[in-house]
Formats: sequence, structure tokens, C-alpha cells
Amino acid sequence: MPVFNETVEIRKDWSNWVELTQVRDTQGGKFLIHNPWGNSNQGQGSADRNRLEIGYQHNNGNVRWAEMVIHGPTGNVGLGIGNPRTPLHVFGRISTGLDFQSAGALTLFPPDGFAWFHIDNGPAQRPIGRLRVSHGPNPGDNELISILQNGRVGIGTATPRDRLEVNGGMVVTGDIQLLGADCAEQFAAAEADVEPGTVMVLADDGTIRISDSGYDKKVVGVVAGAGDYRPGVVLDSRPDGDGGERLTIALMGKTFCKIDADRAPIEVGDLLTTADRPGHAMKAGDPARAFGAVIGKALRPLRDGQDLIPILVALQ
Repeated sequence: MPVFNETVEIRKDWSNWVELTQVRDTQGGKFLIHNPWGNSNQGQGSADRNRLEIGYQHNNGNVRWAEMVIHGPTGNVGLGIGNPRTPLHVFGRISTGLDFQSAGALTLFPPDGFAWFHIDNGPAQRPIGRLRVSHGPNPGDNELISILQNGRVGIGTATPRDRLEVNGGMVVTGDIQLLGADCAEQFAAAEADVEPGTVMVLADDGTIRISDSGYDKKVVGVVAGAGDYRPGVVLDSRPDGDGGERLTIALMGKTFCKIDADRAPIEVGDLLTTADRPGHAMKAGDPARAFGAVIGKALRPLRDGQDLIPILVALQ
């Protein structure tokens, strides 16, 4: 092996390469290294000049150009691209970590000496994996955001229970658009197998039950979710199994409700109260008895019989 005690300079013209070949691998290709001249009309220091370029020539003669490029004047490094625009410019996919042996991570160092931010494939919530954003000396020291494999996002929590869970306060300066139709709240129920649209009243034990008498002042609302309407806001919502059987009740806004029009036809705008038919509402034709027992107003007429119609819930 030759030993050089002085600077060694390799000169090749613009069309040639220094070739690195593994002679024992007769079926393999070879690496090509050169400092390309580029277009002679380009200025000194341009991206196509003054760069170290490593390519690879397959044994069939095909060449992969610019597998790695180091641009001398800027120090930019390109992987898979000949004109790197940033200190590291990758044309293609980047991987960190190794299978299940090491979690991939990306650390963003601060220019001002404050928090280090990390993005990593955090410890899995088996069987769900998660991507997390954190700050501190090590990934995961102070977790800020978790994105689970099932699409759930947690801010301030590593175990979001729905599409978005925020553990903390929120400040909103713009409008919040809710595509649901009513404001609802969950109540403990004597039974949970109740159809949406059913009128519910308070029971003596503090739970709610299906209404079964006219002009009942214990009316609390309508089971949400019937027809085309869904709640926009659900108050006092709890995880399944926490607090026993619970029902989501529409308290304000639009919802579909079971209506009994046998006693009197329903017109748009009529006040509604509980009916003798279980779980139904009817026209509040007696103002004296209706006070405190009104569910809301009808938004669609019903001449006779029973049906689901949209109403505007407004307890009074």
C-alpha cells in the first residue's frame, strides 16, 4: 500500500471519474467520485460546480448520478440530489431508528439556549403505536402532543380517548363551528336501552326515565341522536362504564322528537309538552298546565298519529 507524506492531488478532466471497484466482487458495480465542472457559462461557486459527487455504476453499465453530493462553497450536502439547497437536502425517504430495536427520533436544537424539541416514535400504547412531540434533554421528558396510530390526538395527554382530547384550557379568538344541531348533556339513567327521540323526565332517585304522563313538570329533554341531527356539544360526558348507565339528552337546539298528534294536530311553532303516550310529546293546549312542562317548539307539522319530527328544544 503506498504511503504519501505530502499532499496528493488527483486531476481528471470534466468527463472522467475516480473509480472505486471491489475486485473480488466480479458481479458488483463500482463507485464513481469526481468534482464535476458543470456548464462553463456558470459562475464560480454555482451549485453545479465545485462539488464532490459520488455516483454508482451497476455492472450492466447503468449509472445512478448524485447519490451523494457535497457542495464546497456552501457546505450543503445532498442525498439523491445534485443541487442541495439546504445544509442537508434529501430527495426521498428518511428513516431513524431500527425496526423494533430502537425508536426513531428527531431532535431540534434551539438557537436561543432554551427548550430542545423532539419528535419521536414514542413508547407504544400497545397495541397502538404513537408519535409524540416533547421538549427537554431527552425525547419524552416533557410530552406535549401525542398522535396515536388510530388517529386520536392528545394535547397534554398521552392517552387520548377520542379524536382530539385536550388536557388543559383553550383560548379561541375566532369562531368555533360545530356541525351538530343541539347542546346535550349526559344523565344517569334507569335504563340505557332507550331510542333516540324519546322524551325523558326526572325520577325521584335522581336518574332519568321515559315520560309517561301529560304536562309533566319533571321533563328534562329528549334523547339526542334521532333523525339527521346529532349533538354539537355534550356536557358531563364520561368514559364508558364510568358512572353506570347514562343517556345523552338534548337540552337546547334542534333535535328530532317522538310526537303524538292524536289529541291535537301539530302546527309549526306550537309549544310541546309531555304526552300520556310513553316517551312522546304533544301539543301544549292548556297554558295553565304547560307552565314548567314545555319541552320546546315544533319545527314541522304533524296532522295525526305518531312520528318523529324536528323540534327546537327550549325548556320552560
